[in-house]
Amino acid sequence: MVYQPDEIDRKILSLLSTNGRISNVELAAEVGLSPPPCLRRLRALENHGIIIGYKTLINKQKLGYNVNAVIIAKLLVTTQEVIHAITSELIKLSTVISCYTTLANSELIISIISKNIDTYEEFISKYITSNKNIESFRAYLITQAFKNDDFVVSNKN
Repeated sequence: MVYQPDEIDRKILSLLSTNGRISNVELAAEVGLSPPPCLRRLRALENHGIIIGYKTLINKQKLGYNVNAVIIAKLLVTTQEVIHAITSELIKLSTVISCYTTLANSELIISIISKNIDTYEEFISKYITSNKNIESFRAYLITQAFKNDDFVVSNKN
């Protein structure tokens, strides 16, 4: 069942998606509620699974991660067991930012970060080219990011 947020819920989600550290008092003032009802709405959004967590955005380049790549790997075998075996190993790696399968499960789309070209090539060698269930792959080194946001809720319909 799809949750249908009202205008106040959308305002709460919009504000939190741009500033997850906003205090409940500030949030309540922004959405036109007193703090207790605002906190109840916030908890309801969490309990319904709409808000699934809070995180800090980190500037990866400032920590020395200068290579960002997207890898599209064509799978030789597409059983759920094989997909699970490959993805369960990849998602444990801190350098793997995201990992997806496509609709037909014939490809994996993997976004990674790496400190430099050498560690990027080590990743490719260890996890992509040596995997017997990956038939082929294409890798795209990212040179510029024009938008790199998580989902941001608009307070408009």
